[in-house]
Parts: sequence; C-alpha cells; structure tokens
Amino acid sequence: MDENENENENEIEYMSEAREDVVLDLQPFAETRRSEEVEAVVAGHICLDMMPTLVGDTVTFAPGRLIEAAKAILSTGGPVSNTGLALHKLGVRTRLMGKVGDDVFGQATLQIIESFGPHLNASMVVAPGEASSYSVIISPPKSDRVIIHAPNCNDTFGAEDIDYDLLEMVGLFHFGYVSLMARMYQNEGEELVEVFRRARACGVTTSLDFLLPDLVSVASRTDGQLILQRVLPFVDVFLPSVEELLLILRRPLFEKLSGKAGSTGLLNLITPEVISEMGSSY
Repeated sequence: MDENENENENEIEYMSEAREDVVLDLQPFAETRRSEEVEAVVAGHICLDMMPTLVGDTVTFAPGRLIEAAKAILSTGGPVSNTGLALHKLGVRTRLMGKVGDDVFGQATLQIIESFGPHLNASMVVAPGEASSYSVIISPPKSDRVIIHAPNCNDTFGAEDIDYDLLEMVGLFHFGYVSLMARMYQNEGEELVEVFRRARACGVTTSLDFLLPDLVSVASRTDGQLILQRVLPFVDVFLPSVEELLLILRRPLFEKLSGKAGSTGLLNLITPEVISEMGSSY
C-alpha cells in the first residue's frame, strides 16, 4: 500500500472513531461554568475542520467538474483543540482558550469540544458578529492532503482574550499558532509579547508553537527572527519543526532547498551541516 494512502486512511479512521458519535444540536449559546481545578491552559488558534470522504481510487480535479464524495468528517483543529484535547485525554485537567464567532461553525466547534468534557470550553470567547475559523481538508487517495483555511476570528484574538486570573492557578500555559493569528505577528509580535509577558508574570510555565505559514501569506513575510528575539525571554518551552526554524533563521536557504525538494519534501535535504549552520550565530 502506498505510504500516503496508508497515512490518509489512518487519519480518517482516527477522526471517525473520535467524533462520529457527536450529534450537533445547534442552539443559542449558553453561559459557561468555570471549574475549580485546572492544571493546564491551551490558548490561541482553533478552527472547525471539514473533510469530505472522497470516493474511488483516483480523484482528478478539473475546472467545472463535479466530484462525488461520501460523508463529511467534522472535527476541531488547531493547537487549542489538538494539544488541549491530547492533554485532557492524558488525564491533565485542561481549559481551552480560543475564539469563535456566534455563527453555526462556532456552535459546532464548541459542541465538539464539549463532547470530550463539560468544562473544556468554559474559557472560550464567543465574538458577536465575527466569523468562526474553518478548514476544508481535501485528502485524495494516494496523495498528500491539501488544506484550505480561513483564520477569521483567530486574526482578532488578542491579549485581552486570555483569562490571567486562571493562569495564576495552573502550571502550564501553551499557545499557538502564531502564523495564523494576525494580531500575534503584526507590529513585530507586539501582541504576542504582551500575552507571554503577562503569562510569565502569573508564574506559569510557558510554551509556544509557531507553525510553518502559507508561503505566500502576509505572515510569511514578517520578521520571524525579530519576533522570536522579543518573545523568547518569556517562553520556557519552544520546540519548532526544523522547517519552521529554517524559514525563520535562513529564509534564502529554505527557498533554495524547497526548490530542490519539489514534491519529495524538504526534510530529505536537511543535513546535520544545515542544522549546525542555522545555530552558528545563536
């Protein structure tokens, strides 16, 4: 079996198993409750993921063509969901802090989160009049997936959306994805620095997740080195991927290697010498 096909099937199986029993009942938002004991807070980007199950062994995309699909798989995505729910499943008492709009996608996002635990979304922000974030994931057989993503209200998430009183009571504060949250990377990361400065003042261990941006997006053209220099003094744990580091620290080399790699992937071209060169001036 092709490796990509196996990965896609495993992903679909996991997502179906985790969420197929969730029945959405889209009603007006109710007031949330605050739990008494929380160990970790995961904040930042969250979205609703929608993945149509494509039919057949081969799918060809062409303008004007109708492509048949089976059921769509709904899940939540982004670090607030992925990291937050992982901690919850591991037995860590966790609270999620993200932002959704007061629309159908926002209601679906909150209901999926709540299906994993009644207090997980108690610190989520519902922004009246704003559009919730979503992704459409196209995962054809025998091919890597393509993600169409709309950050929407993640772009307006700011330091004021964090419950710092709660941070006073927890041991871990994890935040991501910077590159999909406009206020976090604008103005040389000023808002991001404020979030982590205030979090550190609460005495909590802080963790940061960056994410490799869309290479034609505004986020990809920001000065990542300057943002890191400003925010890392307030960060305890920062574990970026090697691709993210290469883009931030050595963009010309990243672009050169990406051109050579093509569809085979950049990792095959990143040697120990490249990693040593990235760290030579730090």
